[in-house]
Amino acid sequence: MSGRGLPRLPRPRLRIFRPRRWALLLALAAALAVAADLFFPAGLFPKHERRAILVERGQTLSQVAGELKRVGLLRGTLGFQVLARLMQLDRHIRAGQYEFALGTPVPGLLRELASGMSALDLLTIPEGLTLQETSALLSHHLGVPIAAFDSLGHDPAFCDSAGVEASSLEGYLGPDTYSFLPGTPPEVALRAMVARQKEVLRRAASGRDSLPLNLSLHQLLILASIVESEAQRPAERARIARVYLNRLASGMKLQADPTVAYGLGMTPRSRLFLKNLRSNSRYNTYLHDGLPPGPICNPGAASIEAAMNPVPPEPVLYFVARGDGSHLFARSYEEHLGNIRRAHVLQVDAAARRAVAARFLEARTLHDAPCEIRPPARRTATFREDPGPPRPPSPMCRNATCHNVKLAPGLHGFRRAIVDSPPGDTNGCARLHSHRAHDGRGGGRDRAHRRNAGVQQVPRRPDDRPGPNSGPAGPAHGAPGGRHPALRRRRHVR
Repeated sequence: MSGRGLPRLPRPRLRIFRPRRWALLLALAAALAVAADLFFPAGLFPKHERRAILVERGQTLSQVAGELKRVGLLRGTLGFQVLARLMQLDRHIRAGQYEFALGTPVPGLLRELASGMSALDLLTIPEGLTLQETSALLSHHLGVPIAAFDSLGHDPAFCDSAGVEASSLEGYLGPDTYSFLPGTPPEVALRAMVARQKEVLRRAASGRDSLPLNLSLHQLLILASIVESEAQRPAERARIARVYLNRLASGMKLQADPTVAYGLGMTPRSRLFLKNLRSNSRYNTYLHDGLPPGPICNPGAASIEAAMNPVPPEPVLYFVARGDGSHLFARSYEEHLGNIRRAHVLQVDAAARRAVAARFLEARTLHDAPCEIRPPARRTATFREDPGPPRPPSPMCRNATCHNVKLAPGLHGFRRAIVDSPPGDTNGCARLHSHRAHDGRGGGRDRAHRRNAGVQQVPRRPDDRPGPNSGPAGPAHGAPGGRHPALRRRRHVR
């Protein structure tokens, strides 16, 4: 059968342009471009280089992205910002200085920026350091010669460019923890520290119509540096600031030892002698009125706050150190002289306690096992059941009252007694003298050694039998017959 009579069907026309297909192709191309920007920001074969960026406090996400693009770590900023919001890291980027390899994927950049710098790259500048000490720390951490920091710190042009109205950066290097990588340029590090200190000053002075005694910010920084060098306890900073403000208001000389030490080239907390107070230096506040020419150290935020907000007005003009970090304050010179005598007694007592503790620790290190008391077999000592009323202390006890005694291992074969218990307990003294009386040690040579060493000596009774290494017996204890009032002696009968 022929197909001539059948009608011909029209051939379907090929539709080259289909919107869905083109939309898919465009979406795929855009996804590939974004993926290339995110995972290959420096191309498929990046160079083996590392780039460093500095993220400062207060920077926005777009500013951080722009800095990354500027150093060549990103091609575009849009993918970085979108991915940061998708990963919920846009509000967790930390300030610091970072170093990345060229070609690091964007997710890796975000994780590093959110985790912050490692502890090995952090540098902590304590409060109260001078410019020279701070330069030494920066030089050691950054690997830059210390001369570079010293020259910039005393360069008036650099100080003026950093916004410091002084001839040096002394006092303007804020103590804090900084994220400086090794190799950071000195000017970058110093500018960051100056900015931190100026921020602390701005916050302390905010909301105030005037500063104390109408001083300038630079003068308040000088006062804060003196407070930083004098105070050792945070609770006394504001009161020490009040003392110096009272002296300035009354026209008295400050007479601050830290300023004299700084003028002599020493650290502000160095020990001074009377001859140092007569040094002809502009920082000698014993000779010159008013504040010194500049700060003597880099004060912390607490000292700056104390100088801005001292304690309420009180007529205190003097203070002296106790020896334990605190001070005694006085309103008059006569009261100040009494505080000096009292502080001297406290310092002597503290030194004696430290010496006793040091000797005890030395004895503990020399003897692993505690020393045992081994009385002779033929003699023992018993105590009365009722010792009666308290007896006067032994004349050989070097205290006003008799104390309980703890025996500790001693040096060179003799035993040492550490006195520390409530007064009025004569049984403790009796136990001590009983052990010493019946211990077969402690002859004349050992007794002389103990006397020279400053250790309590407990004499033996005249009728005691000497030990194998002992010399002549010592004097009587003070009671008739050489016996302690609380002791009774008996002999063993074979």
